[in-house]
Amino acid sequence: MSEYSLFVMLCVIAAISSYFNLRFLKLPKAIGLTVVSALISLMLVVLIKLEPKLFYPAYHMLNSIDFKILVLKVLLGYLLFAAAMHLNFLEIKNFLASIFVLSSLGVVVSTFIIGTLCWLAAPIVIKHDVSYIYCLIVGAIFSPTDPITVFAVFKTSKSVPMRVKSILSGEAMFNDVFSIVIFLILLSLVISGKSDIVNPRVFC
Repeated sequence: MSEYSLFVMLCVIAAISSYFNLRFLKLPKAIGLTVVSALISLMLVVLIKLEPKLFYPAYHMLNSIDFKILVLKVLLGYLLFAAAMHLNFLEIKNFLASIFVLSSLGVVVSTFIIGTLCWLAAPIVIKHDVSYIYCLIVGAIFSPTDPITVFAVFKTSKSVPMRVKSILSGEAMFNDVFSIVIFLILLSLVISGKSDIVNPRVFC
């Protein structure tokens, strides 16, 4: 499977997902696509378990892609730029303190909460112990909210106060930065062999 074929297939799946959401789920576009994507991912997991050889070509091609460069240096920039186009900085300038606390301390707390829950659930769900620092990395990945999704929800909601919209929209814009910093710090600890420096007993 070539890169072009994969790109075309992803475009077709995105179009079908949008239609399915518009026709049946009727959720805000960003949320609907996320839900449909999660369902498709679960279906793929089941299919891979049943017919693993069918996905070998796609696996080898995806394995050759450096997702660190693709996500951090390519996709994330476009995502934040698109989100910034919808953000009114004159509205958020009066709430910078709240935005900073939520996008920094909030992401740190969320990282440890999600990481700890994953660490506690791993022996039950996958019957295998997972290093706590790997769970924290998962927490850092899932902690930041998607600004495009936030703007899509607020666009369809008229009952949310403007103050809340401004704070959450600003937080959604800036929390990615802190999440990336936390992710890279944790990743550097793993690479350097110092993952034991994070002791889960302190937080559990």
